[in-house]
Amino acid sequence: MNSGHPSPIFEFVLVFQRGQTAKERQLQQASARSHAAKVSHSSKKRPKASSRRVRLYETTAPYQSPVAQSRRDLSVTSLPTPRNIVGDASTDPFCNDGLRQIPNVGRKSLEYVYTVLWPKNYPAVNSTALKSMQATWRRRALEDPLQFHAQVFNATTMCYALSTDPSTMKTLMEIRLKHQAAAVNLIMRLAVQGGDTFRLSTSPRYPESPLANAFNLKPYGRFDTSLPHFMALVELVKQRGGLETLSVSVGHPLQLIDIGIAARLGTHPNFPIRRDFRGICDVATAKFDAEAVALLLATGHGWHVLQEDHPELVELALCGIRLTACLDQSHRRGAGCFPLKDLGILATSFLHDLYELEPALGAGILDPDPIFDIARLALQIYSDLVLFPAAETYRAKDRLCRELLGILKGYFDGGVPNSDEHSALVLWAVVLGATGSESPYHRGWFLRRMTKLVVQLNHRWETSKTSMKQFLWWDYIFEERMKDIWEEAWKTGIGIEYRLEVKTRPQIQASKECYRLLKRALVAKASWSLVNHADTQVEPTSSSHIFAFIYH
Repeated sequence: MNSGHPSPIFEFVLVFQRGQTAKERQLQQASARSHAAKVSHSSKKRPKASSRRVRLYETTAPYQSPVAQSRRDLSVTSLPTPRNIVGDASTDPFCNDGLRQIPNVGRKSLEYVYTVLWPKNYPAVNSTALKSMQATWRRRALEDPLQFHAQVFNATTMCYALSTDPSTMKTLMEIRLKHQAAAVNLIMRLAVQGGDTFRLSTSPRYPESPLANAFNLKPYGRFDTSLPHFMALVELVKQRGGLETLSVSVGHPLQLIDIGIAARLGTHPNFPIRRDFRGICDVATAKFDAEAVALLLATGHGWHVLQEDHPELVELALCGIRLTACLDQSHRRGAGCFPLKDLGILATSFLHDLYELEPALGAGILDPDPIFDIARLALQIYSDLVLFPAAETYRAKDRLCRELLGILKGYFDGGVPNSDEHSALVLWAVVLGATGSESPYHRGWFLRRMTKLVVQLNHRWETSKTSMKQFLWWDYIFEERMKDIWEEAWKTGIGIEYRLEVKTRPQIQASKECYRLLKRALVAKASWSLVNHADTQVEPTSSSHIFAFIYH
């Protein structure tokens, strides 16, 4: 170039690049054809709407109401058979009870509250306890029609609040109203029957304690308490800090239920007594009338035999005596008596302290002291009959009498002298066991033991009543009961059996003659007394040596 610089030189290099072979082009074309075939084949398989098919279906289908056509959930699924559980069963074609049938949406709602909604109330419950609670809910729905209708009503109400679909909400409302009406009809049927609606099928044979009506124990007695449910509630309350952190309207009922469960199971209460519960009233402020003072003076003298070894038990027994005097004064409507509600609170505190007692150990040994346990269980039986009559479903007396019988058997098998300082206390406990026992075996054992103790202590009828009043007694509750057990013991020959065992052979004929006299006296409805032969001017070998019957 003119500038004097050499001009640039460009070199072009040719690089050889191999193109697609014929085979590669064929494979590429085959892949494209395969993809096109797949797309076209899937479009051919997609169903297409046919107006002709719809018209044919509409002309051949049977007539259905608009509600049935629009909602498949109204198809009925009957209540499961006893082999199944509510919410887990399919259609039962043999169930013809219309009221015990659940539509599909109702069944799903019931299952949803069993597995999702109700368990949310118990976040602290472990899986095992939760499964037990769910089984209890299902079992109750199977066993009790009122529980079944109430559960379906509750389930559909909760699911109605969560639902957003109008058709589903309408269906749930229909199911809800149906089962609500069924539950109300069951309750009204009970009311129409008259009498005590809240009582179980058995009617009381003996007078009841006035405190049975203090806390509406009869209505609560219609329903058995779910123990897994209650224990879950206990855990929740403990996590919140105990009963003291709850309001009065919630804490007081829970306190009452807790003590009732302790009486049912024979365990310690889960919570200490609330401070405001004790502060409502105090038995020390009671003003007794003349009859109440006489009752106080006549009872309680026998507890001195336990004062040295078990002062805490004696203190509770004396508190029970004061409560009995207050209850007697209230029952007679005496001047200055406590209201029944206050007496119920005092009795609740008394029972709580009674079940807080730990079994005492004997001197120098690891075995429990039988006398302490005999007195403790007898006090609990007395409380169940007089101061805190438990609901019928608790069946607390059966447990108490069974435990008392076991301890008494061990006590007598250990070799007890015919008469010692505890004989009167043991007789009082045996009589309470006989009055509270419902088992024929337990009652028969208590009657035989009572007869042996009466003969050993050489008691008459009035003497035995006086012996009972040394500890805890209220004639209004126990007068008729004790008469019946005495009549049953001697009428069935239990009392004569023991006498025949200790008589020599020449005296057996005299004892049999006495037994015949006893049977004649009882058939004639005569009141009788057990009389010591020293009170009558007869020969020791005559039949009057054993018994004399006095007609009043």
